[in-house]
Amino acid sequence: MSNAIDTADPSPDKALLLSVSFLLVAVPFAYSRQVFDSGLTPKLLALMVGALLVSLSWLRLALQGRTSTQGTIMDVPMFLYILILVLQWTRAYDVYQASLEVAKMVALGITYLAVTRCSTEAHRRFWVSLLVVIGFLVGMIGILQYLGIGFLSLPTAGLPSSTFAYRNTAAMFTIVVIPFAFLRLMQSKAGPGEKFWALALTTLFIFLAYTRTRGAWVGFLASVIIASALFCVRHRTFGRPGHLKQVLPPRKAAILALVVLVTAVASPFTPSVETVAVPQVSRMPEAKKSTVPTLQTIVSTVKEIPTGDIAVGEGRYGFWKVSAWMIRDHPWIGVGLTNWEKEYPKYLEVLWGNKVPRRPHNDYLWVAAELGIFGIFAYLSIFVLATVAAYRAATTRIHSGLASAALAGVA
Repeated sequence: MSNAIDTADPSPDKALLLSVSFLLVAVPFAYSRQVFDSGLTPKLLALMVGALLVSLSWLRLALQGRTSTQGTIMDVPMFLYILILVLQWTRAYDVYQASLEVAKMVALGITYLAVTRCSTEAHRRFWVSLLVVIGFLVGMIGILQYLGIGFLSLPTAGLPSSTFAYRNTAAMFTIVVIPFAFLRLMQSKAGPGEKFWALALTTLFIFLAYTRTRGAWVGFLASVIIASALFCVRHRTFGRPGHLKQVLPPRKAAILALVVLVTAVASPFTPSVETVAVPQVSRMPEAKKSTVPTLQTIVSTVKEIPTGDIAVGEGRYGFWKVSAWMIRDHPWIGVGLTNWEKEYPKYLEVLWGNKVPRRPHNDYLWVAAELGIFGIFAYLSIFVLATVAAYRAATTRIHSGLASAALAGVA
């Protein structure tokens, strides 16, 4: 983050600005009814096109000598993880599916390199604002779907999914955007801008609640607690007289209280009849159609895990056990890229009638099962070192706000 060139440059390169902006807009909103995976495949295509534009901008800046030669601590694990994916590609049963995974990571790697080597402070301010605007629109679409008001014709495997084809995927996007919406609210002055960022944050919170995605709720809460604690400890704000007002001014505290209140009032609503009637592969379970029952399912699931029943957590515990067995049998190199769903029936009777689950609903187990020890080491290293980089950047006055938001998104 702090390795990018000339962070005080008031004139960001327009080609890089627009190419990354294209990614931020095109990926969330790309979809097509003409392909099997109508939500994710078009997004991957948008990512690849955007990465191509970003790489061309990067090349032009490199030829002009306007890029940073200093790397970041995330370079090695990022390159190692991509290399492992490329090597694992040869072991895939479905070469097409594995090729898409490799292409996705290469595109993300190119974008990462361009942003860390070429972006300025002005670039990042613009991209953060754009990301929050996109998040607001995605959240509004999801809320309208949940209430049965509109956008019910968008391709989906489970509503409310907004433009992401499945509610869990939409929830993952939402929890990444929320810290940046909070950042823009905290940085804004009184006026229309402040009201919009507050509205955007409220929209994102309500949509996250409507997805009823328990893992996203727990993960987001944990990341906020960790990021806040690390930030306060590093800046030694605990115990200082008036430290709370310094970190959270009364006006901002009042706005956040209103955001939480509105979210609390709106969250218990159940999905509309129109939403429930839409054909979906994965309908929202009856026990998760309101906030309190959804929270109760978290507690009940934790209590049921010691029973060892593979049906616990809507079958997720069974998926995790299968993943652990795969790791036991193939600890070093895993079962191969994208092979988890193909290997699953060898270990456990399918729980969903005649359908095989595509993933274990736990990315860490998924990576460890498919890529082995080296793959999960590289994968975890990316997030650990990204957290370290964000934490270090949070100690500087220039980067503290952006880094703290990134830290909450990464944690």
